[in-house]
Amino acid sequence: MVLERILLQTIKFDLQVEHPYRFLLRYATQLKGDKHKVQRLVQMAWTFVNDSLCTTVALQWEPQIIAVAVMYLAGRLSKLDIQD
Repeated sequence: MVLERILLQTIKFDLQVEHPYRFLLRYATQLKGDKHKVQRLVQMAWTFVNDSLCTTVALQWEPQIIAVAVMYLAGRLSKLDIQD
């Protein structure tokens, strides 16, 4: 019980965590290029968001930053050249 109280105090009793999915989809609509490649990038980024939920990333960073980071990572791994 003591550890649970410490955890709640650490996160300042903020139990509502906004997820990056909404931002990921919003940013994805701005991407230009081959639709198939963009779709593959977004699917890979979505998987990274899923995996990030098993960590403390959602508590450490804003969802907008996570969305941009997973899109960047997916772009690098899929070798898709993202233009502005």
